[in-house]
Amino acid sequence: MVDPIGRRKLLRLAMAGDGQLCVKGLREDNRASAVAASRLHFTRLGPQMAPDGYAVADPNEVETGFLLDLPLKWISGWPEGQKQYPQKSGSVWFDFPALWGEVLESLIVHARDPAVVHLLVNFASAEGAKTMFELLHGRYVYNPAAEDDTYPVRCLLGHYQDLRLYAEGQKALEGRGFVLRRRGAPETGVPQVIEVNQRRLTLGREEEFANVVIQKPHISKAHAVLELVAGTLSIQDTSVNGTWVNEHRLANGIRVELHPFDKVSFLPAGHPGAPRGTPGTLHGLKKAAHPAYKEALVYEVRPAEEAREAPRSRTPERRRNSDAIDVRPHTAPLSALASLAEPVGLAKKRKVVALRGVVQIDDDEDVARVSPEKDELLEAEDVDRWARQLDGGSLVEYIPKLTSLFDSVSQIKKRYSGKLNDFYEDVQVQDENHRLAFASALRVRGASVLGDMMT
Repeated sequence: MVDPIGRRKLLRLAMAGDGQLCVKGLREDNRASAVAASRLHFTRLGPQMAPDGYAVADPNEVETGFLLDLPLKWISGWPEGQKQYPQKSGSVWFDFPALWGEVLESLIVHARDPAVVHLLVNFASAEGAKTMFELLHGRYVYNPAAEDDTYPVRCLLGHYQDLRLYAEGQKALEGRGFVLRRRGAPETGVPQVIEVNQRRLTLGREEEFANVVIQKPHISKAHAVLELVAGTLSIQDTSVNGTWVNEHRLANGIRVELHPFDKVSFLPAGHPGAPRGTPGTLHGLKKAAHPAYKEALVYEVRPAEEAREAPRSRTPERRRNSDAIDVRPHTAPLSALASLAEPVGLAKKRKVVALRGVVQIDDDEDVARVSPEKDELLEAEDVDRWARQLDGGSLVEYIPKLTSLFDSVSQIKKRYSGKLNDFYEDVQVQDENHRLAFASALRVRGASVLGDMMT
C-alpha cells in the first residue's frame, strides 16, 4: 500500500490457522508470486478477539461472491469522482483473494458508512469464496505499520449479483419472492402452492434430493431447480421426462427466466403431449407441447405479495401423513397454522411428524389436524374415484378391472402388500410407466392407512 505522501506500507492480515500449513498450500498452488507481491503474513489470534460479523448464507447454495468490509483510510489511489474502484492483478486487493481461488472480478465500493468500503470479489468457483469466508470470518485485519490500527472482519458469502446490489445500496439481500400456484384439483402428494422465497429450490420426487417433494412417478428424483437471484426467478430442467414453460419444453440444463403468469408444467413420460422435438426459436426452449399437456401438473407463477393478498379457501380438506402441509414462520398466529387451507411444498429442512392426530412442526408448535368426516373416508375408499385421480387420469383404462375385483382401496393395499407383481398380473398392467404409477400410489396409500390406524 502507498500512503498519501508516497511512502510504501505493508499490510498484514491476522487470522487463526496454521501458518506453515498455509504456506505449504500456497506453494502447492503455485501462488508464491502473489504472496510476494501482497506481503501477507498469518498470525494466530485468541478467541476473545473474534467479533460478531455478518451472517453467512446457506452453504448448500452455489455462491461465488464474497464481500469484506475495510476502512476507507486503508485504500489509496481511488479515482476521483468514481463510485467504484476496480482492482487488477498485481494490486493487493486482487491478489489477496486470489490466494484462495481464481478471481474473475475484484471491486471496491463505497459503503453506507462514509468511513467504510466494501471489497466485492467474484470467484470462478464457490470453493474459493467459501474458503476465504471460513478463514477470515471472526478475525481482525491490521496494518503492520501501526499495529494498534486494527479492524474487525465483517464479511458475507453469497451470490455475486446479490452482493453487488447490496453493496451498491440498490436493494436488500432478501429481494422479492414468488409462488407457483397449482392449476387443477388437489392430489395426494402434490403441493398446491410452492413458495419460492430463498435462493435455490430443487423440485423432485424424493426428499433426499429435493427441497420440495412432488410424489408423482414421472417426476425425477431431482426434476427441476428454481433459483431466485436479485429478485429474478429462473428455472432449470434437470429431469429425464421434461419440464415445460408456456407449452414449450425446456432444453435440459438451460436456465430460463420466469415471469408472472408463466405456466410451468411437468408432463408424464410417454404422454402424447411430451414430444422431444428440436430446439425452437426461443432460447433454451424446444418444440411446443401437445394441448393435452394442460391436463398434467401445471403451475402458474405469481408474485408472492399478490398471493398473500389473495383470499384463501376456507373449505376444510382431508389431511394424511403423506400430504405436504402449509408450513408458516413460527411468528404466524396459530389460527393461520391450523387452517391448513392449501398444501404447500415442504422445504427439506423442516421435519413434519404425524402422531395421533397432531402435526408437529420443527418440535416447536402443535397444530390440530382437520378431522375427516365419514363421507370423506368413504370417498377415499372408492376404487373408481381413486383410480381416476392417479397420474393425471392416465390409468382410467384399468377402472373396469379394478372395480370388478375390489370393493375398497384398503382391500387392494392389504391384499398386495409386498406383492406388487401379483397386483400387476391380476389387473393386467403391462406398461412400465403405469406399473410405476400404481406402485407409487400404493406406497402413498400405505402411509395413509397407517396414519388412520394411529388416529
